[in-house]
Amino acid sequence: PQRQLRAAVPGAEAVARILRQYGVERERIVALYDRTATRASAVSHLQGAFRRDVAPGDSLFIYFAGHCRLDPATKDVAWLLADAAENTASSYLYLKDLQILLGRIPARHVLVVADSCIEDGLIGSSKISGDPTIRETSQKKSRWVIAAGVPAPQPEVGDGQSRLSAFTRAFVETLRDKQLAYLTPLHIQQDMEERLTSAAGPALTGGPMTGLGDEDGQFVFHLEGAAPPSEEPRVPAREDPRIAKLRQYIETGRSINLPQALKDQVVAYLQG
Repeated sequence: PQRQLRAAVPGAEAVARILRQYGVERERIVALYDRTATRASAVSHLQGAFRRDVAPGDSLFIYFAGHCRLDPATKDVAWLLADAAENTASSYLYLKDLQILLGRIPARHVLVVADSCIEDGLIGSSKISGDPTIRETSQKKSRWVIAAGVPAPQPEVGDGQSRLSAFTRAFVETLRDKQLAYLTPLHIQQDMEERLTSAAGPALTGGPMTGLGDEDGQFVFHLEGAAPPSEEPRVPAREDPRIAKLRQYIETGRSINLPQALKDQVVAYLQG
């Protein structure tokens, strides 16, 4: 629908430009804008062209910006492509169907960046621990998603020069400003969270996609012409947010006004 294109098309164009700075050849970028961004076209590329052109050692990047729809009965989330018809579920691209399509793609790495909402059940918890090298994680299969978690991308208020949404601007500026030879989704997600928090932007969500055989790997962006790192580059440590929350509970348990023996029991239970 025309109402979704105010931020979506400029966002996709900005992402395509930044990808070229990271060595992605123009002919390797498939751009679906406006009337070409139909459900049939998207599905055709996912189950046809991508499956033929993507080899097991390749990396596949997918960017989507547009409206989404939550089914109140089933809680299923769908993306609305340009030909989506109001109250016609068959014209939507449901994320459970996208999950099936992605599962058939042989690439080693798949990264989905969505300036839209995402289904909670599609995102799992990262099991990457410590600070492994980028070389190590690049050899492992990855299926990762970073999403804005909003119904539709909206241009930033008062933005006179560009019509990008806060989410897409944060993604593009992260890749533009970091100037690291190697960037992973964990690098990007960490930087985007800081940018969106300071700008009071949408709450970002991300992690490995469930049911697709993610093996704790990482998609790697390689910036052409960047200075080589002085030491082996590593993936930034990122603790599971549920563990971080549990640590807060433990500290609270230690500080509450209770007999010491009871506090010790509470803390021991939480640590267990």
